[in-house]
Amino acid sequence: MPMSKKPYKSDVESLMDELLADARYAEFDPEGVSSFLDPYLLTYYALRQDRMLWLGGEVDDDWCEFAKIILLWNKYDEDAHIAVKDRIPIKLLIHSDGGDLGVNNVLTNMIRVSRTPVWGVNMGQAYSAAACIYLSCHKRLAMPNSRFLLHSGGVENMSGSYEEVMAFASNYKSQIADITELIIERSNASREYVEDHMRADWFLSAQEAIDLGICDKLITDVRDLL
Repeated sequence: MPMSKKPYKSDVESLMDELLADARYAEFDPEGVSSFLDPYLLTYYALRQDRMLWLGGEVDDDWCEFAKIILLWNKYDEDAHIAVKDRIPIKLLIHSDGGDLGVNNVLTNMIRVSRTPVWGVNMGQAYSAAACIYLSCHKRLAMPNSRFLLHSGGVENMSGSYEEVMAFASNYKSQIADITELIIERSNASREYVEDHMRADWFLSAQEAIDLGICDKLITDVRDLL
């Protein structure tokens, strides 16, 4: 089946297309669409038409929506019987300080099982959980001056019975072990090197990420993103 230039569009996205078209005339109609169109939504849906998603701010429950979108694009490609090599990649444009490990697991799991290729792009910084999401991607790009942070994180205000605290600590230790294994799997660094650097905050420049195999390519032209 021939592949169209654009992915499938839901009714909501089709509606946004109409709003985007109307917005072109907003400067000539101050009382019109410009009074109610949210610039964030305009760029969100404009990017989404080309399977680009901006992952900014804190990794929180809102980010689970991105996992749903990846699932839906996989469903479209499977239903259309599009070969993996012919599928339009999903590009995650990341700029985040990190956040919730549980949400991180939702996204990293979805990315890893996705048959449709998922690209991670470090637009400025991919710290902590955001770095794990980036590492899970099938292809990884970065802006030349972007930064990464890999670490074991920290726990604040933990309380409860001895048994509860120990159970929490055991679970947290297991999660950090999973992150360590992800770094080892998605880089050319040795286990000893990764485990040693994970004892403290491990900051990396884009070039250092290239050298360690964490990043595949530095972006030198905007066309690398398109």
